[in-house]
Amino acid sequence: MANFHFAGNEMHTLLLLPTAQLLPDIAEGIDGESEVMAFPWGADGMDVRAIVRPWLKTHTPVRLGTVISKLEILNTKWDESLVSIRDAYLRIICEEYFKASAREEGSGPVSLVVLTARTVPFWCGERKPFDVIRVTCTAKDGEMREKLLREGTVPLPWADLYKTLVD
Repeated sequence: MANFHFAGNEMHTLLLLPTAQLLPDIAEGIDGESEVMAFPWGADGMDVRAIVRPWLKTHTPVRLGTVISKLEILNTKWDESLVSIRDAYLRIICEEYFKASAREEGSGPVSLVVLTARTVPFWCGERKPFDVIRVTCTAKDGEMREKLLREGTVPLPWADLYKTLVD
């Protein structure tokens, strides 16, 4: 499989994990603000601060790649733009939460908020599409339900630069 990266095709995922339930393996050394500020490097410069602001009091933002590296999962073909791979990683993360909560009596479903920066459509390359979903894992076997919370687009940095050059 070959991956060809150019401006506009970067798909990137940011997890908003419940701060009160953050797993110690994931929490160690995580700075949510740094994760948000590093997100644009993998998402065509997309600024997500305004999008994640409503969740920051109750959730910790962590890039999907950071979580995977902390769980020591090996994948030589990392590609978040393949939804099936992203979903497989989300299942693994849910399984880790179930393992941690198995010791607690009456532990319920695991719920994660997932922000995905999508690829830029060719015909409107000045805005980056995104969606925010709630992923709820209801069983230890990795069964997941998704609910769309928000979707939209944000202007990309090069859109303003282009307008400046044209004017």
